[in-house]
Amino acid sequence: MHSLNFLVNAGGAMVIWKVYGDRIDRNGGDPEKEAILNFVTSFIVGEIQILTQPMKARRDWNAYEKKYRGASSGNCGHHAVCFVAPSPGGIVFGAAVPF
Repeated sequence: MHSLNFLVNAGGAMVIWKVYGDRIDRNGGDPEKEAILNFVTSFIVGEIQILTQPMKARRDWNAYEKKYRGASSGNCGHHAVCFVAPSPGGIVFGAAVPF
């Protein structure tokens, strides 16, 4: 999660710097400063969100799965599922990958 936070915010900063740099220059700004400011503030907000997210529901779900894993006859684990369904004008193919 922390790495993804870093990559997303670094990518956003690069877009500001490289894509909108000329426009920021024309309006009297500094694209490098704007990109760095955006990265730092967004990264800090993202880290705060990661570190303060509630975890009780996740712990409860893991405890439930551990307790009842083999109780049902059906397999409801975390496996990819492929499907085919009719739709107006044709057929829809798809896949779902739970994580």
